[in-house]
Amino acid sequence: MKNSHYIYILILLNIGTINNMKTPNFENFLGKHIKEFNIIENATIKHDSIFNTYVIHSEKKYDFFGNTYNGYTVSVNNKNIVNDITLYINKIIDSSFYDNFTSEYGIPNETKVGGSRVVKKEKFKDDLSTEIKETNISLKKGSFDEKPHLIKWYKENYEIQIFIKREINITEIKFSLK
Repeated sequence: MKNSHYIYILILLNIGTINNMKTPNFENFLGKHIKEFNIIENATIKHDSIFNTYVIHSEKKYDFFGNTYNGYTVSVNNKNIVNDITLYINKIIDSSFYDNFTSEYGIPNETKVGGSRVVKKEKFKDDLSTEIKETNISLKKGSFDEKPHLIKWYKENYEIQIFIKREINITEIKFSLK
């Protein structure tokens, strides 16, 4: 595979009315040109031209339904139109977040909790004694109280997926075009 080419840019964004919003509606940026996407001030942007992805990071933390984020990724098509936006929250969301989020977006269409778990380990005898661990979890229908791994909303023009990665204490929230 060809090496990725990265462009690093330090920018000051003109936030305008977005800065006054407590929690931005990321779905409003889907289908728009990347130049219209200006949520974070003093952001560092890394562009991967191979995967058409922008990784955006700031030292400043921003509110999102009572949790904070300071980075996200934006995937675009070949005309730089936003296909999806993924926020990264460095903790597991709680019931307060869930209640606030469902007040804004409604009850989710799917909530998946862990079922059976299969762990496969493979060791390689090389200079570093490498070990690879693969975990496959079959998901089943459940509720938020059952500590879900995946929550989905299907809206008219977009979808929201919340991936709760308990083993690494991260929640990913992805807004994407249908």
